[in-house]
Amino acid sequence: FINSLEAKHGIQFEWIATRIRQDNTEWNTAYQLARNIDIFDKIKQKRILLYLGLMEIGMGKDALTGGPVGELVQWSNLISCLFLLQHQLDIVISRNDFYPIVKSKDFDLVFTDLIGINALPEALVFNLKCKFRILDSFGSEPEFNHRRFSDGIPGPWERWNFEDTRQMLTLFPHTPM
Repeated sequence: FINSLEAKHGIQFEWIATRIRQDNTEWNTAYQLARNIDIFDKIKQKRILLYLGLMEIGMGKDALTGGPVGELVQWSNLISCLFLLQHQLDIVISRNDFYPIVKSKDFDLVFTDLIGINALPEALVFNLKCKFRILDSFGSEPEFNHRRFSDGIPGPWERWNFEDTRQMLTLFPHTPM
């Protein structure tokens, strides 16, 4: 699985592929534990589209030379988890590959990042809003990603106004307790 992704996406995917291989033992242990409690009988398999928007601006290859890796950690963990849960994954790193799959409407969920969501046409996002999950490595608090919570504070992601703030998947919980 990882080899085919790396072959398809080249150097852009090298950092993620390396991390997934390095964490292989831990993911296999988690998989065995999940099998022991019959979790797979309770999970409906989905077709999931993953659009790694950050790759479109070169962040994948930049990580190999000291660039930021927080988002790549999040993506590698998500890809590993969804793969082990046996979902059907379509992984794309460009809008040109994203649009044909979206037009087919043959998917259950779309995962993307902040760069990806902001690169997509608003009409497309609003028509499929309930299917989107956004990886947010910054841990944006609700007031920055939903109008209802904004109190007039302009936020870069607030324009999407997701109905459920749980659609914003953060790497770290930065919200004060």
